[in-house]
Amino acid sequence: MKWEVELYEKENKECPVLDFILSLPPKHRAKIEREIDLLEEFGIILTYPHTPKIQGGRYKGLWELRIKIASDISRIFY
Repeated sequence: MKWEVELYEKENKECPVLDFILSLPPKHRAKIEREIDLLEEFGIILTYPHTPKIQGGRYKGLWELRIKIASDISRIFY
C-alpha cells in the first residue's frame, strides 16, 4: 500500500514546506524528495533514523522526517 503525502498549505495557499524545499540546492532537494518517497512507500512503519517520534506530551502524535545531508540535518514535521 502506498501512502499519500500532502504538504501543509495555509489558507492563503502558501506552502511553507515546499518553499523550504525549493530554497535548497538541487542535491539537498533530491535527498529530501528521496526521504519523502520512503515515507510514501513505508508510511507508519518507516523507522529511525528516518522518522523518530517527537517526545513530550505536548507533541503527542507528532513525528519528524529527518534528512541528513553531510553534517547538516533538516527536519520536516508531520
